[in-house]
Amino acid sequence: MNIIQLLFLVVLIVPFAEIYLLLQVGGIIGALPTIFLVVFTALLGAFLLKQQGLATFQRFQLSLAQGEVPAYE
Repeated sequence: MNIIQLLFLVVLIVPFAEIYLLLQVGGIIGALPTIFLVVFTALLGAFLLKQQGLATFQRFQLSLAQGEVPAYE
């Protein structure tokens, strides 16, 4: 199996596994707590993405201000 076929399988299987697990969790803890967890993790992810993006941009600006090439930002 080459890397393209493996990547195709992963892209195909992961969403189905995620939906399956979401339904299983919903069956165990209920619909409302499951929806809360999904929304909470989405908001947490957005917050972390914003925080890390701003930190990277600040490091980028600092490198430029010091006359360095921001190669690793």
